[in-house]
Amino acid sequence: MLFRRDLLIRVGLFDEIFSGDKHVFDDFCVRAVLEGYHNVIAGNVFVHNLGGINRLMPRDKTLFNEKWIGLDASTPLAEKVLIENSMEMARSQYNKGVIDDAVKTLIWRAGFSPNEKRLFYQLTEILLAENRFQEALDALKGMPVAEDDAEYHALLGYGNEGLGFYKVAEEYVDKALAMDGKSTPALNLKGILAYRKDDLSDAEEFFRRAIEADPGYGEPYTNMGMLRWKTEQKEESVDLFEKGFILSPDKGDVITAYYNAISSLERYGRGENIFREVRTAYPENKRILYLLIDILLKQDKFQEAMKEVEKAMVHFGMDEGILSAALEIRRKIGAKSIVIKGGKAKAAPTLSVCMIEKNEEKHLAYCLNSLSPVSDEMIVVDTGSTDKTREIAEAFGAQIYDFEWVNDFATARNHSLSKARGDWILVMDADEVISFQDHAKLKKLISKKDKIAYNLITRNYVDKTAGDGWTCNDSTYIHEQAGRGWFPSGKVRLFPNNEKIRFENPIHELVEFSLQRIGVGRQESGIPVHHYGELDTKKATAKDAHYYELGVKKMKESGGDFRSVWELAVQAAELGKIEESTELWHKVLGFKQREAAAYFNLANNYLHLGKYEDSYACSRKAYALDPMDQSAVLSYAMSEFLAGDINKTISALEGFLKGADSQTSHVGLLAVSYLISGEKERGLKYLRGLVKKKHNCVYYFKDLSQSLIAAGNLARAKSVLTAAIEIKFYDHDTTVLLAQCEVGVGN
Repeated sequence: MLFRRDLLIRVGLFDEIFSGDKHVFDDFCVRAVLEGYHNVIAGNVFVHNLGGINRLMPRDKTLFNEKWIGLDASTPLAEKVLIENSMEMARSQYNKGVIDDAVKTLIWRAGFSPNEKRLFYQLTEILLAENRFQEALDALKGMPVAEDDAEYHALLGYGNEGLGFYKVAEEYVDKALAMDGKSTPALNLKGILAYRKDDLSDAEEFFRRAIEADPGYGEPYTNMGMLRWKTEQKEESVDLFEKGFILSPDKGDVITAYYNAISSLERYGRGENIFREVRTAYPENKRILYLLIDILLKQDKFQEAMKEVEKAMVHFGMDEGILSAALEIRRKIGAKSIVIKGGKAKAAPTLSVCMIEKNEEKHLAYCLNSLSPVSDEMIVVDTGSTDKTREIAEAFGAQIYDFEWVNDFATARNHSLSKARGDWILVMDADEVISFQDHAKLKKLISKKDKIAYNLITRNYVDKTAGDGWTCNDSTYIHEQAGRGWFPSGKVRLFPNNEKIRFENPIHELVEFSLQRIGVGRQESGIPVHHYGELDTKKATAKDAHYYELGVKKMKESGGDFRSVWELAVQAAELGKIEESTELWHKVLGFKQREAAAYFNLANNYLHLGKYEDSYACSRKAYALDPMDQSAVLSYAMSEFLAGDINKTISALEGFLKGADSQTSHVGLLAVSYLISGEKERGLKYLRGLVKKKHNCVYYFKDLSQSLIAAGNLARAKSVLTAAIEIKFYDHDTTVLLAQCEVGVGN
């Protein structure tokens, strides 16, 4: 980092809570931005780091988040952060090509911060770059009066120049220069206006002065390049275009000028090197990536172009243009495949990714992009897609096979396995990815001589922040994590390609049974699968409905045996068919009268139906049958909490936990129970443990109080909400719920 010493006076020294350089610098840069400074990359200065990786980065990331996330929105510091976040979001949206979203972001923030000039200036610059000159002038009219600001008058000048009002533009730019004779944008505009009048000598002089005023401002270099191009000084012109592009690679006209110059002179190799470097510094800029792809295609570098197109499909969405381009390139280079010569595949172990899909255009590109670098072939069995699933799969080089759906996941998956030619098989779904940072570990696993199967833990990302097994996101997988955290689930996904290893069960299909029969061992892989299906509520509901239909079929075919009735009871509840689920759980009890899990599920169902006495009775029965079953304990404790004796809630939970704190739902209920029973310190002790694990206790208090209100226990709900406010675990909704309780209690 390089900065003037007086910056330390403005923002302070490095924060010593951080141990490693990365977050020390990140924190310092944030504070600099909040004081109106800019952080820029010195593109021609390099630092060579031989020190390796700082092992304390995850810890520092946590400290960084704790410092900057969750600020009190009413404070001046939070106001600055919100403004900067909006400006950064708008820059990102603009670079991705979603211009209207960038405009809306800035207008929305300006509504909350009407006196922040920078919001209006950034909005104006975006509109000017898109040749929306009148809108740019209208944006400046909406900001606070800035008659003494050179930047304000320079922008007015650019807007009028764009509309062809050159005389008016000249007046504004002269005002800007009268206030600041070294204003680079104003000097650059003077050069443009001189060029409009064919006064090339004056134009060059103003561009030269603009460069002297700020050698890091790219546009005057580009404009000087235009002058040289006009006078047939092509070599010097290209050098100037290149300099302008390197310095201002996010400016549309600057990018286009350099691209046109190298295309005209067919200097594609030179252009490719520069575009690749700029692409690294500006990975979100759609225009830069698309032009790099074009340069690669003009050199017949189809494989390299395909890799960049795959990135584009993931980062910028699946529009018709990029998908058509991807398919055209893919058809030239062919699908990914394993070539077997002389009956043998290549020497290194090969990996086949096997998938079954239907209508997965929303997720598939992200999935295949994460798998393509580590796979030798990708097998996609399509069961009847009507969207762009097949085209996306083809674009990524997958081999696509049609399969008529027969209401059996195992049969469909086995069809995909039958098409695989690799030494190893990895089974995935379209809404899942493997992180790039785990590719080397995956390749190492399949290089082992031992033919064993590997269990992969799936991280099922969710937006909620409570529940047993829930884990808060951290910085381990910063690019893959989503929602607020995840629930784990594990199954075998990686195994040798052996025709005896096949899936079983029409739903919740597994290969574990066949592995056991043929004596193939299993190990943990240490590689997580990142799953996003739970975040897509519409898709999750459709999946539940599909499983329910399969469950109905299975129960009919089995004649309604114990297992099929049990599974359908679970699936009906997940789909919201509570009354049907209740009937099915009673059928389960017909098979096995002392089944604690059946009573526990009935208690939950009756709770949803508002039949609190029935719920209480079933929860007590489940608890009596198995007082150490975590679900039965929680159900009974909750029933006592909602409509019974709070001391019994505490007793049941304390007896189950015995000092442990691994079951978050139990711990949360116990903490709240202690608070409202007068044992504040014991309640706070448990809450601190939950907060340390990143659980959102504000939502937990609200959820419990809403359950109490639904149960008609307004007095206890009021106690919960009052306790939440007292210990600062509340938001606006909390106070609204408390007001409702007070009105109800008063009546």
